[in-house]
Amino acid sequence: MQRVPGIQLRTQYPSWAGGKWEYSGTILDSFRAEPNERKSSGGRKVFVTLGTIRPYRFDRAVDAVLSLLRPEDDVVWQLGETRRDDLPGHVATEMPGDEMKRRMREADVIVTHSGVGSILAALELGKAPVLAVRSEVHDEHVDDHQRFIADVMEQRGLAVRLDLESPSVGAFERAMNTRIGSGDVTG
Repeated sequence: MQRVPGIQLRTQYPSWAGGKWEYSGTILDSFRAEPNERKSSGGRKVFVTLGTIRPYRFDRAVDAVLSLLRPEDDVVWQLGETRRDDLPGHVATEMPGDEMKRRMREADVIVTHSGVGSILAALELGKAPVLAVRSEVHDEHVDDHQRFIADVMEQRGLAVRLDLESPSVGAFERAMNTRIGSGDVTG
């Protein structure tokens, strides 16, 4: 298309701009991270959504979250292709959109695969998600595009990455202590 006269070439990533390509902004420009001091002394409401991409399981994310849960936490799992019978709380393979949104709204902590749809749903509710990044080398996705998405989200301060090799409750705390505001922050 770039050879067709009159075609405007735009990108949503500043690093990709150059030549005929112009940076035109991104939907992420409409969100901003703000402090939200919260204490988590009691049980937390945790919502975990791993997406539904077939045939990819995501046991590393489940194991990481399990290691961070406290007995008093209330957890809801949307697991997609990951099948587990060792989980506390409510477990679902898939979830209707309205239920997923309700569960996200009620949650103190949202843990999600680094899928754009789930991330945007959390941001629109004013919540910074904790991102569990799927990896091709672990046979969790077709490629490593989720790492790129997580990098962008972290750079903007809109999400917190969960270290799946060495999980820390600090990820939950940072996410709970961040409120996501909306509105044009570019101008």
